[in-house]
Amino acid sequence: MNNYKDIEEIREFIEGMTHSAKVSTEEMLETNDSVPNVKMYLLKKVNEEGETQYGMGGGAIPTDEIGKMIYNKIVPKIIEEGGHEILCTCETTYDNGVMKVEFHNFVTNEKHQEVINFNKPYQVSDLLSNVCLN
Repeated sequence: MNNYKDIEEIREFIEGMTHSAKVSTEEMLETNDSVPNVKMYLLKKVNEEGETQYGMGGGAIPTDEIGKMIYNKIVPKIIEEGGHEILCTCETTYDNGVMKVEFHNFVTNEKHQEVINFNKPYQVSDLLSNVCLN
């Protein structure tokens, strides 16, 4: 059953994860850290008293093929076996200065993507300096 609280939690998750991806990537780029690909889950669980609890889980996706497969196929099964329902996922991929943030809302079955460009545009002064040096 779709309820308003689930939709509201998903909206907040999307807003928060978009902001978090941008801020944490900026921080990693400033310190020359590598930017990992990440998958996060918005979870819902109804406890024995009938109270609905929301939470998040997930983390960096392994870079090797077996690790990716395990993370993408087995982790959701473990989450569901624990009695949690996955309401939404957020997957970030970073490549060549561009971050793609993809969301899958399982309540409405909608997908949404944000693209954040971290490449700095060239300033006219930078271009003139490069021309003068060449």
